[in-house]
Amino acid sequence: MKKWLLVFLEFLIGGILLGICEDFILITLVTEESITLDIFLIIFLVTLPFAFVGEFVVDKIDFLKLLGLNKKYQKLEIFLEFLIFGVLLGVVEDLTAFHFSISDTEINSLVIFTSFLIAIPFAFVSEVLIDRVDFSKTLRFKRLFWKSVNGLNKNIKSIKSC
Repeated sequence: MKKWLLVFLEFLIGGILLGICEDFILITLVTEESITLDIFLIIFLVTLPFAFVGEFVVDKIDFLKLLGLNKKYQKLEIFLEFLIFGVLLGVVEDLTAFHFSISDTEINSLVIFTSFLIAIPFAFVSEVLIDRVDFSKTLRFKRLFWKSVNGLNKNIKSIKSC
């Protein structure tokens, strides 16, 4: 499968969908606002550039090489991506979406604190799980599975027809 398609899947799932869910949770927890189509569209538009930066820029940075470290520090690289770009970029994206979608509510310490609490598990899912999944192997496995199921179905039909 083409590499750009796999990166696009990560962008779509990890960047946009998780970003939108994160923003919905923040707005629901700290305001009385219901999610309207206008709020959804604003959140979607705010999420796009952050998802792009996260998936197409940050994930391409080789922190080990940048910091002059060898491969034994790979866990540190994962932690840096999680902390710096997962959590901090997540909080900035949450607060930006909150500001533009709920303009009559000010960003106070409760909103910031809640945003950090929400960003941590989402950053974990994004940086530790989604970025470490090899979508090409997963999709190849699914294709092979369905081919074998279809072959089994053909064999069963041919046995029944006898």
